[in-house]
Amino acid sequence: MDYSKKLVELSAILNKLTFECDSERLSVSLLDIGESSVKITDLLSKLILEIDKENIEDILNDIGEELRHIIYHIKDSKYYSYLLPFDDEVI
Repeated sequence: MDYSKKLVELSAILNKLTFECDSERLSVSLLDIGESSVKITDLLSKLILEIDKENIEDILNDIGEELRHIIYHIKDSKYYSYLLPFDDEVI
């Protein structure tokens, strides 16, 4: 299923819930966090097999960017923002 179909379906599910939230924003955040998680898993596999120091640093930086992306979506969703005790300047 492609991203836009997942987004529509997930938003529809979240709209049925009784709590107040921006269902589309939360859906985008959850889907993007899922994609970043898959990328991190792939990068970890590369990291385990890598022996070149320069490539290891590049992979670690790529993992950091995915983590930054996850933090952004946690904060942006507002639903899970309680997980982040960070200042606005961190992201």
